[in-house]
Amino acid sequence: QPLYAFPAPDAYLFAYKEAAGTRFMADAIYRGDDRTPGALLTYSVKATSKQDTTIKSDTVKLQITDAQGTVIRNLFQVVEKPGLQRITWRMDKRGVRSPESPKPKAGAPEPGGYSVLPGTYTVKFSFAGQEASTQVVVKPDPRLTFNQAAAVQLSQKFDRVNQIMEKATTAVDRLNEAKATIAKVNAALEESDIDGKEDLKKQGAELEKKIAVLKERLRSKEDVQGIYDDPTVASSRLSMAMYEIGGTYGQPNTNQDAAIAQAEKATDEGVANTNTFFENEWKAYKEKAGTINFSPFKD
Repeated sequence: QPLYAFPAPDAYLFAYKEAAGTRFMADAIYRGDDRTPGALLTYSVKATSKQDTTIKSDTVKLQITDAQGTVIRNLFQVVEKPGLQRITWRMDKRGVRSPESPKPKAGAPEPGGYSVLPGTYTVKFSFAGQEASTQVVVKPDPRLTFNQAAAVQLSQKFDRVNQIMEKATTAVDRLNEAKATIAKVNAALEESDIDGKEDLKKQGAELEKKIAVLKERLRSKEDVQGIYDDPTVASSRLSMAMYEIGGTYGQPNTNQDAAIAQAEKATDEGVANTNTFFENEWKAYKEKAGTINFSPFKD
């Protein structure tokens, strides 16, 4: 078959802890490698002809759905040669990009997120117009007592944090695009002899300062030497909320709810200030820049 998915072995949501002994290994200290955590998925692809023994720049897409048919994760793997292929799914859901991370290029892998719950998941492989699928059963750690209700609550809390994070990331992206637009306008002004050219440059410089201030309420300062962390910034609040939620084997508590509330408050304030900026200062700048025959604005 051009594409074949092998049956997947059961996968376990093992709980890990740090091994006893030396924490940071040096060159002369032996340590064996742990088994790669996650669900091992095996499939094969066939050469398109007897003469074709290599496959260049072809990508296999893996779409993972839960028991309700909801797509929870997308994975990709580049196949260089036909034959047996393997990839590990870390048993995580689709995550969201942090406001600390730059906007990725089109086609970049999606970030991973929180662990899935125990259950049966379907993996659909797509390659060169062909499809194949298999199922993987995810089970809890047999060494521990698994609380399904608690795990569901924690997963829902993590989903809530992701929703808040998306708002913060979208606001930072808008501010970054605005800063890039100011640079384009300044470049266009160099080739222009219109009246008010210097005033528009000064206006742009003031906006750049305002953008920096707005971003620093949503994410950490840029170009800072050493370790820097402002716990009142939205991204720090979001990280703390994720830390409080912890892993699948934790228990819901009020500390998590308080951390989520603080993250949402910091994010909402930063997003509101950003929206006000675009409704007022940015709008005035666009109108001023409209006096030249150049309009790189997206909004």
